[in-house]
Formats: sequence, structure tokens, C-alpha cells
Amino acid sequence: MSKVLPFVPRQSSTRSTAAMLHGRPVQPMPDPGQRQAMAAADYTVENKGTLLLLRSSNAKAYDWLVAHTDPEAHWFGRALVVEYGYIDDFVDRLRSDGFSVLDLDGVVTPTGTEAQRL
Repeated sequence: MSKVLPFVPRQSSTRSTAAMLHGRPVQPMPDPGQRQAMAAADYTVENKGTLLLLRSSNAKAYDWLVAHTDPEAHWFGRALVVEYGYIDDFVDRLRSDGFSVLDLDGVVTPTGTEAQRL
């Protein structure tokens, strides 16, 4: 027979009401303008702490990424895992080959016209 535990109401708190997941605040959904930019970009760069995810958003971009990376590269689903020290080189090569890259978290060093806008 199982023991029924008494109900204990949640204590009120002065802490932030932001949603938490695994002890970290949950990122809000991007605004519609950012979602359109994400849909228009061939790649997105996502900051995941110590590593970055380079995610392709279409088949042509994904095929290029697979063809131009080492077969033993680390993947997280369909996203390439990249260390901070290499992301600028990746993005420069992608842009020189005609792809668009959206930096979601500001980790890529701005170059060219992007640096002029800042």
C-alpha cells in the first residue's frame, strides 16, 4: 500500500518569475522579426556554453557543410559542433562561398559591412 503525502503549498518567493529549466532561465521565443531572419539565413550560430552549434536551414547548406568538414567532426543532430576558436574561420568561409549566417548570440566577430554597422 502506498503512503499519501500531505499537500504542502508552495512558499511565496521574491525570486524572479522567469521560467527555469535545469536551474537556468529559459530563453524567450524570438520575436517575429528574428524568426524571419532565421528562416532567411542559410546557417545559424547558437551559443551552447563552451561549444557552438552551426545549424544549416536548408538542404544545400547542409550538403555543403557535410562535404567541407572532417568525417570525424562532432555533430549534434544536424548541427555541427564548433569550438569558439574556429567559428570565425567557419563563418568567413561560408560567407565567401555565398551563404548567409545569422549569429543568434553575438559570438561571431563582425567583419566587413557588419563591422561598419556597429
